[in-house]
Amino acid sequence: MIKEIIAASILIVLIVLSLFNISFVEHKTETLKADVEKAQVLLNEGKPDEALECLSSSLSSWEDFSKYAGVMLRHSDEITEVSNNYYEVMTVLETTGSVSDILFEKLKHVLTDIADVESLSMSSLF
Repeated sequence: MIKEIIAASILIVLIVLSLFNISFVEHKTETLKADVEKAQVLLNEGKPDEALECLSSSLSSWEDFSKYAGVMLRHSDEITEVSNNYYEVMTVLETTGSVSDILFEKLKHVLTDIADVESLSMSSLF
């Protein structure tokens, strides 16, 4: 009977930690998307230096989070893709002083994909 209680306890702990992970990933990706949207607004208002600073801060947060993501998330391709998109947007902004909305949307889309892939669904359970 003790083995069953220990096994059930371990399962409950795993479920709780999984739900925490999902919540954390969703919150972090939403925060990063908000930073990217803020940079896009700043750029559209004609403030490229402030937009670059905002993107740099967001990239720094992403790099910290990507260490966690590299261990805890199942899809390393998306992690690499987000990093590549951050660098692409920043490089274009640094060299030209402007970035198309398409590049911003692409970055926001891959950030959304990370949260979507980690969310609970029937396909993720089976």
